[in-house]
Amino acid sequence: MAHDINRIIRETQIKTEYTASIIEVKESLQNTIKEEISKLSIRTQTKSYASVASTPRPPPSNPAPTHASKPAIIVTPTNKVNSRQEVIESWRKSICFKSCNYAPSKLQVISNNKLRVEFDTCSQRDDALERLKSATTVNAEAARKMNPMVILKGVSNDVPSEELVSIITGQNDELRDLINNTDDALCLRFKRKNKNPKLYNAVFLCNPTIWRKIMDSGRINVDHQRIHVENFCPFIQCFSCLQFGHVQGKCTNNIHPCSHCAAGNHTYTNCPNKANKSATTCYNCQMHNNKFNTKFDTQHAATSFSCPRVKAMKERINQRIDYGSNK
Repeated sequence: MAHDINRIIRETQIKTEYTASIIEVKESLQNTIKEEISKLSIRTQTKSYASVASTPRPPPSNPAPTHASKPAIIVTPTNKVNSRQEVIESWRKSICFKSCNYAPSKLQVISNNKLRVEFDTCSQRDDALERLKSATTVNAEAARKMNPMVILKGVSNDVPSEELVSIITGQNDELRDLINNTDDALCLRFKRKNKNPKLYNAVFLCNPTIWRKIMDSGRINVDHQRIHVENFCPFIQCFSCLQFGHVQGKCTNNIHPCSHCAAGNHTYTNCPNKANKSATTCYNCQMHNNKFNTKFDTQHAATSFSCPRVKAMKERINQRIDYGSNK
């Protein structure tokens, strides 16, 4: 009898321990599921407008130049020259700065064997021009400046483009007086497509003062929107010959290399090496290396923003634009 009682007690203890173990496993499993559901809800939580608006924007694809434009002159040798060094030698023989309290801040050989010479102040530039009037080896003139441009990204299609200037003038106090008191202060040049079919981009030509003001603000009011603005560089590259200064529709070159692999017997559209990243070769950098014995990296497409030749052309354009003073 006692033996049966002990057996029953033992079986009861085993069942109790088993039940407790089951309950413990169940509770642990429930807690794990709750944690995973909580994590999932956090990951899929819809962001509020305020959180999206407060998120920093990525760097602009075409950042505004931070330097102020310097006064410059363009020097052209009167005699035929065959190299960049000869251009510089003609300049050095034509003028001496030993008796002056200044010197050129930068020399740069540009297209057609011309030399761009920058100075720190307009008075230095004007003095150099005056002294070069008697030079026989070179001709000199003040470098012409273009007004800067800005692009408004994401204007609603409900806003007529022809009304943009008046809307911007009326809605932005910091720009109103500058626009009203200056001729051709802000002029719409053209529209561009936006990735969103309900929006468009607008490119404006403006004077340096307004350009600085717009760049400092980063956004301007247009009707119901706060429009993001960026500097716009009038850089043009032909997708046919891969050279600069004209578009494909006006290309007259007979050479049409591939922008991906630099081959001359096909274009990018028909390139058999598109999927092969190791075949990527920049035609312009390759030709520049061959012609001037430079060592530019060629492992990129000819239209890439990282291309040294593209960067050089953009910088050359920026030098021709009057961005005013950043003070």
